[in-house]
Order: sequence, then C-alpha cells, then structure tokens
Amino acid sequence: MDVEALQIDRTSAPRARSRGRRRSLLPWIALLCVASGVYLFRAPLLGLVDRVRLPLVRVVQVTESHPAAVGAVRGAASNGYIVAARRAALSAD
Repeated sequence: MDVEALQIDRTSAPRARSRGRRRSLLPWIALLCVASGVYLFRAPLLGLVDRVRLPLVRVVQVTESHPAAVGAVRGAASNGYIVAARRAALSAD
C-alpha cells in the first residue's frame, strides 16, 4: 500500500489561511461602516422616523374674549320654527 499519496500538502496551507482571514474581516468592516453611518446620521434618521410615526399636531392659540363681545362677533339671528324629521316615543318603567 502506498502511504505517500495520503500525506497532506502543507505548502499551500498558509496562503489559504490568510485568504480566509481576509474574507472573514470583510463583513466586520462592512458592519463597522454601516454602524458608523447610522451613528453620524442619527439625528436626521430619528427625525424621519418621527415624521412617519407621529401624528401631525396643529397648535392654535386660544384667547378669552369679553362676554358682551361674543354676541357682536356672532351677529346672526333668525326667526322661524323647527320641525322634527323623526318621531320618538319615550317612556319610563
């Protein structure tokens, strides 16, 4: 039986290890770039998330007016009567 054919060729092993190590660093470098981009642009990104998730709020300033001025502002009056569109019967037990 020829045992020489079963030996491992160790001359190409260091080159394969360095190539594997370089490939394993590439995802870490990409992750570091993405994380640093998120960190640098976190304020605009959070503002975008807030605009999407939070409702739009209108702010209105309310002022109190004198009771006599309220009638003058509304100013509309009319005469007439009201007719019901439906009839309802209510009773107590």
